[in-house]
Amino acid sequence: MLFGQIPMVFEIAIFTTIIVSIFSTKYFSFLDKAEQGRELTIDGLRAFLALAVIYHHMVFSYNLFYGKGWIIDYPVNARLGKVALSFFFMISAYILTQKNIQTTCGFIKFYINRFFRIAPMFWLSTSICLGTAIIFGSHIDYYSLLDKLCVWYDAGLFLTDRKPDINNFDKTYFINAGVMWSLSWEWLLYFSLPILIVLRHKINSFVISQFLNFIAVYCISYLSYTWAVFILCFSLGMTARDIKPFIKIPKTANNIIILLCLCIIFLRKTGPFDISTIVIEFILFVCICQGGDFFGILRSKGAVRLGEVSYSIYLLHGIVLFYMNKILVHWNLSKIEYGLTALLCIILVCLSSCFTFVLIESKGIMLGRHIYKKCVIEL
Repeated sequence: MLFGQIPMVFEIAIFTTIIVSIFSTKYFSFLDKAEQGRELTIDGLRAFLALAVIYHHMVFSYNLFYGKGWIIDYPVNARLGKVALSFFFMISAYILTQKNIQTTCGFIKFYINRFFRIAPMFWLSTSICLGTAIIFGSHIDYYSLLDKLCVWYDAGLFLTDRKPDINNFDKTYFINAGVMWSLSWEWLLYFSLPILIVLRHKINSFVISQFLNFIAVYCISYLSYTWAVFILCFSLGMTARDIKPFIKIPKTANNIIILLCLCIIFLRKTGPFDISTIVIEFILFVCICQGGDFFGILRSKGAVRLGEVSYSIYLLHGIVLFYMNKILVHWNLSKIEYGLTALLCIILVCLSSCFTFVLIESKGIMLGRHIYKKCVIEL
């Protein structure tokens, strides 16, 4: 399957190299952070996952505007998005598992910080989508508008796969590639954290993560395979954290295993959400958690910096692709011209994400901390 897409693979590799090289320059040093205990390989991984999601939705968006509908007919791009989502969920569980929250105030602080970390960029993406629907739609149903706005501006708190249409704009949620649904799963993890922390302290962290693995594979999969897959990604992220102190793999061996796992994931017939494939993704993830940097690529400055703004990239890329294809559909571009335009738009996404990270995400994080200090500590 991979060999039939060699031109696309080369295009993706070239795009990624150019983008990471651009963000490795001194002009983006304002994104550098010097935090103790920071795992640069995880940050670098986030960057490539965000770019993988862009390449995934780039095909969807193209097909939508060129009459094929919201489908993907490039197998490699199809896998990129699903693999990226699996790793994003593993990363969330891996990072949250290390938190040692013991008090009610600690949990209040955590939820306030999480909300103001997620909500501001979510609301910006939502506002652009709704503004687009108002411009290009035909009629606002004021009777149901308030209910729809509540769903759109929920910051991912409600488990909704698709946001409702606004102003009779068909499938409004496609404007930002429909990415908001995954944040509901992140919130499910956050809300389960108090129970998980108590159980992991009272019983045994490794036992709890293995119990969740077992339940996902042998119980939940019979009720909902999708739910089982996502829960398994979370529990395997916890497992990676649990086994980290007990596994020591030489760096060269880590990088070789990462390369082999990548080849298996993209060459085997079964899809990224097959449980056996997720196990391979888990092995790859463990190697990265152990310091595997894929021959230095994950530690590169450009990758680490892009990882810092990956949340903004995630929420903005669909919008840029939407407007790009809405404009280009009226032009008769060659494949090379379209590819160059797409590269410029992806760079624009990354540049815009730098600004939204500084002006919105960072401000939201500071606001959350301020609210906690003023409204919780003083009380």
